[in-house]
Amino acid sequence: MAYPISRRNVIRAAMIGSIAATLGGPRQALAQQQMAPSRAGTVLAIENNTLYLKTFQGPLTAILGNGGQVWKRSISYDLSPVQIGDRVVVRGGLDFSGTFVATDVWVNIGGFYGRIVSVTANQYEVLVTRGNRQWIRKAVVDSNTLGQGNELLSSSDLAVGRFVQTVGIKMADGTLLASRVFGSVSAKDLPSGTVLVGVNGKRLLMK
Repeated sequence: MAYPISRRNVIRAAMIGSIAATLGGPRQALAQQQMAPSRAGTVLAIENNTLYLKTFQGPLTAILGNGGQVWKRSISYDLSPVQIGDRVVVRGGLDFSGTFVATDVWVNIGGFYGRIVSVTANQYEVLVTRGNRQWIRKAVVDSNTLGQGNELLSSSDLAVGRFVQTVGIKMADGTLLASRVFGSVSAKDLPSGTVLVGVNGKRLLMK
């Protein structure tokens, strides 16, 4: 059965799904833990293995569980890469006391979809269109940037006129340090049987 989804939902699912793939995919929850929806927020304070977040739903305290992974361009198993002011997405569940225990923490994830308008050295610019608005976003790549699969990005993948989805880490000046560049994330262009995992953990099966 195919689920009708919009391009925005495909892009959102591809962003989170690609990061999950980079981390090795979803992992089993901790024993005796009730799975909870992923939450996004801004880091207000950090104490040992605990994050204090401001979210749209209100304050949230999240503990990094045993074996929990922190993704900020590379994988860590503690909160040392996280800084106050970082935007994070936490995935995990509630323990018996109702505390949010994170199995995964994604830091400063960003992304955009659009048409490449210029390529220079290790940087490219994308024209993003949203309704009647258009603006330019910049991205840089390095030797660790991945392409459509798990292969390293090739220079031939970045061509003026091509539509791409870029996922990576937001830098202070707004430029995105690209972790992965998809040639297309339009639903009609995804291969048969593709499964995307949304930020809420829902699986979207594309036929």
